[in-house]
Amino acid sequence: MKKLILFIIILSANLYSQEPALDSIALAEVTVSSKVIDVAIERKTPVAFTTVSGQEIAIKGGNLDLPEVLKRVPGIYIDQDNGGYGDSNINLRGFGRTNTTIMINGQPVNDMENGVVYWSNWMGVIDIASSIQIQRGLSAKSLAVPSVGGVISINTRSAEAKPGSGVRMLYGNDNYQKITAYTNTGVNENGWSSSWLMGFWQGDGWRNGTKGEGMTYAFSVGYTPRGGNHEFNFSGLGAAQWHHQGWFYTELQDFIKYGPVQGDDFRKFNLQYGEYKGEEFSFARNYYNKPLFTANWDWQIAPNVQLATSLYMSAGRGGGTGDQGRNGSLLRWGRNFDSYENGSDFRRNDMTIDFDAVVAQNIAGAYVPEDGPFAGMKIGVRNSFDGGPNVYDAMTTVRHASDNSHNWFGGISKIKIDSDNFRYELGVDLRSYAGIHRRVVSDFLGLDGFASTIDRYAHNPENPSGRVPVILTESYESSPWERIGRENNPLGRYYVGYVKWAGVNGLIEYTGSERFSAVLQAGTSSQKYWLENYASAPPSNSSRKVTVDGGYIKGGANFNIDDKSNVFVNLGQIKKPPLVEGVFVNENTDYTEAETITTEKITSFEIGYGFISKNFIGKANFYSTKWGDRNFTDFERNDAGDQIIITYEDVEQVHSGLEVEFQWYPTYWLKIKGMGSFGDWKFNKNFNGTAFNQDTNQSTTTSRTLYLDGAKIGNAAQTTMYLGADFKINRDLSFDIDFQTFDDLYAGFSADSSYFEDPSNQGSFELPSYSLVDLGLSFQTRLFGYDARIRANVNNLFDEEYISVSRSNRHPEAGGDLWRGVNTRNSVYFGRGTSWNLGLNLIF
Repeated sequence: MKKLILFIIILSANLYSQEPALDSIALAEVTVSSKVIDVAIERKTPVAFTTVSGQEIAIKGGNLDLPEVLKRVPGIYIDQDNGGYGDSNINLRGFGRTNTTIMINGQPVNDMENGVVYWSNWMGVIDIASSIQIQRGLSAKSLAVPSVGGVISINTRSAEAKPGSGVRMLYGNDNYQKITAYTNTGVNENGWSSSWLMGFWQGDGWRNGTKGEGMTYAFSVGYTPRGGNHEFNFSGLGAAQWHHQGWFYTELQDFIKYGPVQGDDFRKFNLQYGEYKGEEFSFARNYYNKPLFTANWDWQIAPNVQLATSLYMSAGRGGGTGDQGRNGSLLRWGRNFDSYENGSDFRRNDMTIDFDAVVAQNIAGAYVPEDGPFAGMKIGVRNSFDGGPNVYDAMTTVRHASDNSHNWFGGISKIKIDSDNFRYELGVDLRSYAGIHRRVVSDFLGLDGFASTIDRYAHNPENPSGRVPVILTESYESSPWERIGRENNPLGRYYVGYVKWAGVNGLIEYTGSERFSAVLQAGTSSQKYWLENYASAPPSNSSRKVTVDGGYIKGGANFNIDDKSNVFVNLGQIKKPPLVEGVFVNENTDYTEAETITTEKITSFEIGYGFISKNFIGKANFYSTKWGDRNFTDFERNDAGDQIIITYEDVEQVHSGLEVEFQWYPTYWLKIKGMGSFGDWKFNKNFNGTAFNQDTNQSTTTSRTLYLDGAKIGNAAQTTMYLGADFKINRDLSFDIDFQTFDDLYAGFSADSSYFEDPSNQGSFELPSYSLVDLGLSFQTRLFGYDARIRANVNNLFDEEYISVSRSNRHPEAGGDLWRGVNTRNSVYFGRGTSWNLGLNLIF
């Protein structure tokens, strides 16, 4: 409450000003390339939304991940996760990336299997985004099944952009370098237009051992016949990249103890990398290329009838790497490094991995057959097999590559009809997705081959319990520009997940009054899931096809009280089908279906107020969202060694809060912006679990209760406040400063953790609050005879040390080590320290 009062005082002070210096206030515009894209409009659309302009993206972005440009928006929290390029996470109203819909030019890009968006796949979007509109809550998007937290709609520069070309050059901290060239032809006399962009980047990474590089490509070709009723646009964009990461949840105590030996900044400590063959080498490497191609057709059938159609496809190729074998002391996998015996044998003095020692151990511990096709070769092993060695004597390790590729096709089509007082819309949403998951060898690290025993049905007829290995002798470069090896034998897994989607949605909107508008939307969807697992036992390698239906109904109204004030309200309910993991609980090994497969139920309500004058815009809204009818699945072994599956049902949490934002132009040379977001996100009851013995195919007497009532939702600050000012010093020079504070940030946790079986548990623990200051300077001039724009940014000016997210929930213990009140046994990620970038844009 104190924080809310403080913010209201700041806001009230800002409302006191002299006579308005502007005739009108400029609103951020949304530029779209297709009528398929739904855009919220001020004082008309009854949802809470914020639009970030292309200009703000261009000047604030620099060498940041795209989500970090949105951190000043109410309800949004960004963390840099493990610190690698493109590894940021975004939370909206406390809902993570699987429950926040991301759209690019009207196309949904959340993975259809796990719901995740990997921003490293979209590194180049920051260079071509013309606007981003964040619609919180139910949103105005006419998707067959809306998201829970909201929709982030990214719109890229259209082919019809005015003619011009340019080159952008950027240099930043940790040797970050980027060069981008672009050109726009404009629209010629025949109605053709095009826009093209190509860029390259590389950097050493803010965190140790997180080098990366990549390229960005984008184009858009438009055709609008003169005097015709049709508009066509074909576009493509993508970002091929690789970058090293700092996964496996380093514990805070390791940062503190070992961080200083890797450099002056302990926050940059990374256990996953070292030097190999004279270059940085990491067990944690991400590589991907995900082009998105879109064909849009807008047809004005009649003055009041329009058909908008968009077809799209994406063929993502890439994955991530890790270690595989029997040398566990190379990585700690979320445990204290000191707990590994002889772990230092494979570490240099700076605690980086000694890959020369790994190679030497591989050679010493390899299995060398005396005869057969692999006689004399050094073979690494992980699992036992007929005629093989004792695997615990064969201390060998390779770097594997987990291929997570996909083929995705989709189409959205809407017919829109306008009458005197109403607008009608009916649309279809079709998607087909195949996710290919295969593991191969990325680097043998001195070995000649590795024994894969994934082929569970290649049994020796005389020994049915035995396994016959496949010796892999070919490795594959972990690069987005190389083949990934799906044509070869797998190492650790091989399955394909299929998702088919068909949805229909409709809308009716009252538009007969300038002061009042109302809208009702409804939709239904059907999703079909199945797996083909090539590591499963015969006779079939295909699961049962499971169909789950979903849908939604939502409505809202806006009333313009006068020329300055308006109020709106919306409410609705969504039935959201589960992700693949909610249907098949062991999708990468077998076809175990969840004991109960249900659609999740989301109920949401929101009310808001807006005010706009000549030099001021203010918005405030209150929301409450209930997310229920969810199931969790947990596994354990009983005393007889049987696997027990426990299903927790009717899981429910409530997210409510108040959001405020404003823009104020007291004079022509000063703009002040502010935001306050005050959330209360928590589980609102306890829930029970029932058990099933998978081995005996019987229900059991085992039951569990998880005491989660009142536990705060983690991974996102529930209170955020922002205040920023832009100063226009003269026509060519401007300066901006941003202050933002983050509070009520709780640790992330698994709701089905045994910790919550204790009714006296302490819930989730609170991380220390923190504040950040960012600076920027813009200068326009002439350089080499061309218009030039120079931009400098400094982020986290005072080098604030803060934990952005904790992936574990260990409360302080008596006698335990603490860092700013946090138990040092927690696995955490630090936020980035001071970073900077300097950019030059030459406009031809």
